[in-house]
Amino acid sequence: MRYSFAALALALLGQAVHASPLTRKTTTTIAGSFPVVDLQANHVTPHSNSTSSRGGLSSDAALQEFPADLLLCSALNCAGCEVFNLAAIPFDTCEIEFFYESVAISQPSGEGLPFAVFLTPPNLCATGTQIPEVNTCFNVEGDDFDDFILIA
Repeated sequence: MRYSFAALALALLGQAVHASPLTRKTTTTIAGSFPVVDLQANHVTPHSNSTSSRGGLSSDAALQEFPADLLLCSALNCAGCEVFNLAAIPFDTCEIEFFYESVAISQPSGEGLPFAVFLTPPNLCATGTQIPEVNTCFNVEGDDFDDFILIA
């Protein structure tokens, strides 16, 4: 009963829930050279924002955002990752995946993204923590994240 109400409430707020599997590949080497940082979880309502480059958002970020991949990793320090092509993921749709211990956004251009990627606990993307920058591995151990959402 609670699940039905929550799904209905989110749909009314403009965020859909998507539980079917996305196209993914498994890798352990993409994030091998990324710096590793512990991500401070600050659960907020997902909202429009951008994702910075490692040195701050470039003025031409929107021109080179793709290719970019989201890495959800079953181990710390971005090991044992499932890779999701961000260009193939719809905006404002809660993607339900698996519990992960670390994450990264791999972007060869390093320019940043004109949208936000929020990691969320099993609450159908009602609250979450934004991945703040590309090409950095973020450990999220103990935060029970298993969903994510892209917000334009």
